Formats: sequence, structure tokens, C-alpha cells
Amino acid sequence: MSGGLDRDQIENWGKGTNPNPTPKISFSHAGVDGGPSPYYDFPKGCVTLNDLMEWKGDTQWGGDSFHLANVTKAAWRWGIKSGTSQAYDARKLMYSGARLLMKYTSKTELRSYLLQLLEDPQFSVKEENK
Repeated sequence: MSGGLDRDQIENWGKGTNPNPTPKISFSHAGVDGGPSPYYDFPKGCVTLNDLMEWKGDTQWGGDSFHLANVTKAAWRWGIKSGTSQAYDARKLMYSGARLLMKYTSKTELRSYLLQLLEDPQFSVKEENK
């Protein structure tokens, strides 16, 4: 791992021992081979998805926590939340993703990207397959 939190800080999250509650986590890409990577490990003390999202909010997501938590929850519960559907979850993912893209670019760039997607042949109404 280069920069960001070290393994002790990750493992001690939530114990009041981290002097910097909102550091960015960065992991080295050296030796990446498609196998296990430390950024997929749950930190000690994280038992539920809520624990994990709070940890991510404290250590990585910061001001993006609201939308990234919504993305995470929609993916986690995919198609199993009573009273909703996979289409509902997909819309939740798209909405939160659009809000994040707008935050990091602009409303104009977001609209341009959405229009670009609509013009892509795979989203053509002529070829609609449900």
C-alpha cells in the first residue's frame, strides 16, 4: 500500500485510534494479477453492510458518502427489497451515478454524456428487446 491508511489504521477503524478520520485510502497496483487484493478485504469490526459503508465514509468516500452508499445498497439488495424491483434498483444506481458525475464535471457535461448514451445503438428504441 502506498499513501493513505496503513493496515493498522484500517484494522483500528472505529476504535477511536485513527488520528485522521477522513484519510484517502490508496493501494499500490504493483503485483496486481487479477487475484485477491487488499481493497476487497472488510476491515476488522465491520460486520454488516452499514458498518462497511460507515467505514468507507470515514476513510474514503467523504462528501460522496450519500450517493455511494445508495449505489452500494442498491447493488447489495439487488431485486430482493420488498416492494421494489430490479428496475427500481437500476434507476437508483443510475440516479446516484449521475449525481456523482455532475459533481465531478458539470451539469452540461452530464447532460451531454446522457444524450451520448441515448444515441448509442445499443439503446436505440428500434432495437428494443425487453
